[in-house]
Amino acid sequence: MTEHQINDAEYFLKKYKEVGSTVNLYRLKSLVDSLVLMEVNHGLENLGHDPLPIKSVSTPKKSFVYNISFVEKVIDGDSIEAVLDLGFNIFHRVAIRLSGIDTPEKNTPEGKLVKTYVEEWFKTGTFTVNSKELDKYGRVLGTITRVNGEYTVELGSLLISKGFARVYNGEKKVDWTEAQLTNIREALQIKE
Repeated sequence: MTEHQINDAEYFLKKYKEVGSTVNLYRLKSLVDSLVLMEVNHGLENLGHDPLPIKSVSTPKKSFVYNISFVEKVIDGDSIEAVLDLGFNIFHRVAIRLSGIDTPEKNTPEGKLVKTYVEEWFKTGTFTVNSKELDKYGRVLGTITRVNGEYTVELGSLLISKGFARVYNGEKKVDWTEAQLTNIREALQIKE
């Protein structure tokens, strides 16, 4: 067993203990398939045969769209907890992290303002999530869209267009500039 496969096995055991049956089954199946093939190859080599080639099977990059039954909690500007309607009267509670964006941290004044804006955004319309994959914390990474009558709005793009979020693709985060924070404060301050 390679170090990478051992790390994968430890990762899945840890995730299974944390989130139960919501483990990414595609990666788990890939890991099991690889382990079985390694055992078969070990047997073939012991019998003097050439081993079978081991292909890397990864999580499919196919995305899935689910209706959001309701939002339980807005954690911050780019993360929520929601209940998804999987169809056939099956519902699943998940944490969702908006992919491709970053908002100010929730413990900052600007982060609190953006969080409140997102909470208000979820008060009208129906919502879907286009899930891409799970992040390192087990959250669904995806885009959230609101449908109001004949038009749709994607939350991440909306936040970026208003200056309440910035593009983020997993690189090391940098501090928000004072100009960015001032824009958020001025745009979202509650008018009396």
